[in-house]
Amino acid sequence: MNKLNNAKIFISVLIIILALALILIGTVGAISYSLYTASDSSQQESISNRQTWLETYTDIAAQFYNIFMIISGILLLLVSISRIVDVLPKKQSKEDNNEELLKSIQTLHSLYEKGILTEEEFKERKALLLSANK
Repeated sequence: MNKLNNAKIFISVLIIILALALILIGTVGAISYSLYTASDSSQQESISNRQTWLETYTDIAAQFYNIFMIISGILLLLVSISRIVDVLPKKQSKEDNNEELLKSIQTLHSLYEKGILTEEEFKERKALLLSANK
Protein backbone atom coordinates (compact mmCIF):
# COMPACT_ATOMS: atom_id res chain seq x y z
CA MET A 1 0.00 0.00 0.00
CA ASN A 2 1.18 3.49 -0.66
CA LYS A 3 1.50 6.40 1.75
CA LEU A 4 -1.82 7.93 0.71
CA ASN A 5 -3.72 4.73 1.57
CA ASN A 6 -1.87 4.48 4.89
CA ALA A 7 -2.84 8.07 5.70
CA LYS A 8 -6.48 7.37 4.81
CA ILE A 9 -6.52 4.32 7.08
CA PHE A 10 -4.88 6.28 9.91
CA ILE A 11 -7.41 9.11 9.64
CA SER A 12 -10.27 6.63 9.48
CA VAL A 13 -9.03 4.93 12.65
CA LEU A 14 -8.87 8.31 14.40
CA ILE A 15 -12.44 9.03 13.28
CA ILE A 16 -13.52 5.62 14.60
CA ILE A 17 -12.06 6.52 17.99
CA LEU A 18 -13.94 9.84 17.88
CA ALA A 19 -17.15 8.03 16.90
CA LEU A 20 -16.82 5.61 19.79
CA ALA A 21 -16.25 8.55 22.14
CA LEU A 22 -19.40 10.26 20.86
CA ILE A 23 -21.43 7.09 21.35
CA LEU A 24 -20.05 6.69 24.87
CA ILE A 25 -20.70 10.33 25.81
CA GLY A 26 -24.25 10.18 24.46
CA THR A 27 -25.02 6.91 26.24
CA VAL A 28 -23.56 8.00 29.57
CA GLY A 29 -25.34 11.35 29.26
CA ALA A 30 -28.68 9.70 28.57
CA ILE A 31 -28.32 7.28 31.47
CA SER A 32 -27.11 9.87 33.96
CA TYR A 33 -29.78 12.38 32.93
CA SER A 34 -32.48 9.74 33.28
CA LEU A 35 -31.20 8.86 36.75
CA TYR A 36 -31.03 12.54 37.70
CA THR A 37 -34.57 13.33 36.54
CA ALA A 38 -35.95 10.20 38.24
CA SER A 39 -34.47 11.19 41.61
CA ASP A 40 -35.33 14.87 41.10
CA SER A 41 -39.00 14.27 40.26
CA SER A 42 -39.55 12.21 43.40
CA GLN A 43 -38.21 15.04 45.60
CA GLN A 44 -40.23 17.91 44.10
CA GLU A 45 -43.97 17.39 43.94
CA SER A 46 -45.24 20.98 43.90
CA ILE A 47 -44.06 22.81 40.78
CA SER A 48 -45.79 25.61 38.92
CA ASN A 49 -46.99 25.08 35.32
CA ARG A 50 -44.26 27.29 33.91
CA GLN A 51 -41.54 25.36 35.69
CA THR A 52 -43.08 22.09 34.54
CA TRP A 53 -43.13 23.27 30.92
CA LEU A 54 -39.54 24.52 31.18
CA GLU A 55 -38.35 21.29 32.74
CA THR A 56 -40.17 19.26 30.10
CA TYR A 57 -38.52 21.32 27.37
CA THR A 58 -35.15 20.90 29.09
CA ASP A 59 -35.70 17.15 29.35
CA ILE A 60 -36.54 16.90 25.66
CA ALA A 61 -33.56 19.07 24.65
CA ALA A 62 -31.15 17.09 26.84
CA GLN A 63 -32.34 13.74 25.56
CA PHE A 64 -32.28 15.03 21.97
CA TYR A 65 -28.67 16.09 22.50
CA ASN A 66 -27.78 12.64 23.84
CA ILE A 67 -29.56 10.91 20.96
CA PHE A 68 -27.83 13.25 18.51
CA MET A 69 -24.43 12.32 19.97
CA ILE A 70 -25.18 8.59 19.70
CA ILE A 71 -26.49 8.80 16.12
CA SER A 72 -23.58 11.02 15.04
CA GLY A 73 -21.16 8.51 16.51
CA ILE A 74 -22.84 5.60 14.74
CA LEU A 75 -22.83 7.42 11.40
CA LEU A 76 -19.15 8.39 11.76
CA LEU A 77 -18.35 4.81 12.67
CA LEU A 78 -20.11 3.44 9.58
CA VAL A 79 -18.49 5.97 7.25
CA SER A 80 -15.02 5.32 8.65
CA ILE A 81 -15.37 1.56 8.38
CA SER A 82 -16.58 1.87 4.79
CA ARG A 83 -13.59 4.09 3.95
CA ILE A 84 -11.19 1.53 5.41
CA VAL A 85 -12.84 -1.25 3.43
CA ASP A 86 -12.55 0.83 0.24
CA VAL A 87 -8.85 1.50 0.81
CA LEU A 88 -7.85 -2.09 1.57
CA PRO A 89 -6.47 -3.97 -1.42
CA LYS A 90 -8.95 -6.16 -3.25
CA LYS A 91 -8.20 -9.82 -3.79
CA GLN A 92 -7.93 -10.63 -7.47
CA SER A 93 -9.86 -13.54 -8.85
CA LYS A 94 -8.04 -16.53 -10.26
CA GLU A 95 -9.24 -15.65 -13.77
CA ASP A 96 -7.73 -12.16 -13.49
CA ASN A 97 -4.44 -13.65 -12.32
CA ASN A 98 -4.46 -16.12 -15.20
CA GLU A 99 -5.11 -13.35 -17.72
CA GLU A 100 -2.27 -11.26 -16.31
CA LEU A 101 0.02 -14.29 -16.38
CA LEU A 102 -0.87 -15.00 -20.01
CA LYS A 103 -0.21 -11.37 -20.99
CA SER A 104 3.13 -11.41 -19.19
CA ILE A 105 4.22 -14.61 -20.92
CA GLN A 106 3.11 -13.18 -24.29
CA THR A 107 5.14 -10.05 -23.62
CA LEU A 108 8.17 -12.15 -22.71
CA HIS A 109 7.71 -14.21 -25.89
CA SER A 110 7.51 -11.10 -28.04
CA LEU A 111 10.75 -9.85 -26.44
CA TYR A 112 12.32 -13.24 -27.17
CA GLU A 113 11.18 -13.11 -30.80
CA LYS A 114 12.61 -9.60 -31.21
CA GLY A 115 15.94 -10.84 -29.91
CA ILE A 116 15.89 -8.72 -26.77
CA LEU A 117 15.83 -11.82 -24.54
CA THR A 118 17.85 -14.95 -25.10
CA GLU A 119 16.14 -18.33 -25.00
CA GLU A 120 17.64 -19.01 -21.59
CA GLU A 121 16.42 -15.65 -20.19
CA PHE A 122 12.97 -16.27 -21.65
CA LYS A 123 12.73 -19.70 -20.01
CA GLU A 124 14.01 -18.38 -16.65
CA ARG A 125 11.52 -15.51 -16.54
CA LYS A 126 8.68 -17.70 -17.73
CA ALA A 127 9.48 -20.24 -15.00
CA LEU A 128 9.64 -17.40 -12.47
CA LEU A 129 6.23 -16.11 -13.53
CA LEU A 130 4.70 -19.59 -13.41
CA SER A 131 6.13 -20.33 -9.98
CA ALA A 132 4.91 -16.99 -8.60
CA ASN A 133 1.38 -17.69 -9.82
CA LYS A 134 0.96 -20.97 -7.92
